[in-house]
Amino acid sequence: MADKPEANDVPGLNIVKEAKDKAKARIKELEPLVKEHAELSNFLAKLDAPVQLPQPDADPRPAPTPRAQVDAQLAGKGGTKKRRKRAGGTTADKAVAIIADNPGVGASEVAKQMGIKPNYLYRVLGDLEKAGTLKKDGRSYTVA
Repeated sequence: MADKPEANDVPGLNIVKEAKDKAKARIKELEPLVKEHAELSNFLAKLDAPVQLPQPDADPRPAPTPRAQVDAQLAGKGGTKKRRKRAGGTTADKAVAIIADNPGVGASEVAKQMGIKPNYLYRVLGDLEKAGTLKKDGRSYTVA
């Protein structure tokens, strides 16, 4: 009977063994990368999840009532809420009066006479111009 050949002596078995060893070594090399891939995938999934913010403690005060509801409630009681008029009129009224007395006056001069800052008055004058109350020609204003 012939002797049984050793595994190392069979041609082709060495190639298979080497390939198997290389595959095992590569799997060991890739294992940390596979773990990192899974961790990053989980991280991205958590970022895509809806954010739930903690709810603050309940405020014991009632929520403010919208203006329309207040008006409707007052109207149901036989009247509407009356607003107090400002003493001396509004800024717009004062500005129109000054411009009516001094046609062609500039915003800075009107602001000085009223004792307010010009940057606020420019906003008021712009609204009056849009409403058609005033006309602007360059830097000067006149009553329309």
